[in-house]
Formats: sequence, C-alpha cells, structure tokens
Amino acid sequence: MEGGPESNIRRRLHMTPRQQQILELVAAGFSDKQIASKLRVSPRTVQSHLDRFFIEHGIHKRAAAVAFLLLLKESRSQNILPADGR
Repeated sequence: MEGGPESNIRRRLHMTPRQQQILELVAAGFSDKQIASKLRVSPRTVQSHLDRFFIEHGIHKRAAAVAFLLLLKESRSQNILPADGR
C-alpha cells in the first residue's frame, strides 16, 4: 500500500498547473469565454478543466472552487502545505 493518510490528503489537494491557472482567472471574475480567449483555448476546454477539478475535489460550484484555491494558497503561504501540494 502506497502512502498513508498524509499522502491521501496531499493527493486530494493537488491540482494541475492549468487548473490553478484557470481557477486564478475564475477568482479574478473572468467568464469561461474570457479565460479561453486569454489562454488561447476553447471555452469547452476551460469548462473541461473545471469539470475535472470539480469531480476530483467533490466541488459543485465555482465559488466553492475559488474558496478551495484561496484556502490552499493561504495554507501554502503559512507553510502548512508544501508549494507543490505533495
């Protein structure tokens, strides 16, 4: 069996760099269409990244995803979690 409870927590707190980038833009108030334009991808690609993040973390709303991001960043800034989330 690989890892224990700590490894499971870190896995649950992980997000891809692209997911983080998109969530940062969501937190800044950008729509999927605006995010897509900024990142030069389709709005569907943006939605796919968000959908995957929501599923992986049991989140159902954009506001909850932004709250998750802010809490994660705060935890990292206080050295509660390593910067890479692992």
